Amino acid sequence: MFLLPMLLVIAVLNFWIFVKKRSNTKFAFADAVLRSPGESLARKINDLSFDFALYFSFVSLFPMLFYMVYQQAWISQLRPPSVTAGIFLFGAAFLVTVWVILKITSTIKQLHLYKIGYAGEVAVGNALNQLMLNGYRVFHDIEGDKQFNVDHLLVGPAGVFAVETKAKTKKKKIKGKQSHKVLFDGKSLFFPDKPESPHQAFLEQAKRNAKWVSRWLSEATGHPVKVQAVLVLPGWFIEIKKPGDVRVLNHNQVQALTDTANRPLLGKPEIDRIVYQVQQRCQNRKIVPQVLREE
Repeated sequence: MFLLPMLLVIAVLNFWIFVKKRSNTKFAFADAVLRSPGESLARKINDLSFDFALYFSFVSLFPMLFYMVYQQAWISQLRPPSVTAGIFLFGAAFLVTVWVILKITSTIKQLHLYKIGYAGEVAVGNALNQLMLNGYRVFHDIEGDKQFNVDHLLVGPAGVFAVETKAKTKKKKIKGKQSHKVLFDGKSLFFPDKPESPHQAFLEQAKRNAKWVSRWLSEATGHPVKVQAVLVLPGWFIEIKKPGDVRVLNHNQVQALTDTANRPLLGKPEIDRIVYQVQQRCQNRKIVPQVLREE
């Protein structure tokens, strides 16, 4: 009786999906649209939100189930279960509850990080989209070969830029130091909370992404394509001591990427070849609802 309502809901949902798939209706359009900023993170947030709801329901479900087993044993034997059986059941309920609480805590932490990352990618994506007014093409959330993605790709006369976004939070106050400024010496980042600890992981990821994009586009177009690695730290003031292989900016400085001074320009034929290949990879064919998708 306890599980009957849940089973009934599952049965109704499956029946509805069965009917919809066999109905004489279809989705009005099946256009392949380009991916939006932070789309991969948005999907992860949705998945984790579902996991959180599931774990949260388990907090009350499992202790109740163990208690029901205890009560059933009492009724069937016409006497209380043995002390050993009681300790085992309530101990198991306690351990399962602790495990669920740990999963909830872990899920909340991961959700928090994903939401910060998503907000950063949307902010940078919106800033890059403004460059389309200058004739540039902007693409977001390009899926790589091995479970990774390039946050943004900018293509135009100034070149091809693989943009990695890192939304790192700041300390509210740091005694005797500026909490909003990050130093870049050409090889490492120095954040104000750890000024003695050079940070290179963000830069290395940006370089790996740019190298992969260059290799992919060179093979796809049949022409060598040079790609500039860019790291954007939204909301931070970037102090450049020395330029490096990676350009480091905040999201309000992306306009500088369109500066064509002292660099060879990409011609329209080359831009068109690159844009075509990127569009083919970035088209999101999952816009049609799963229930209405033709098999």
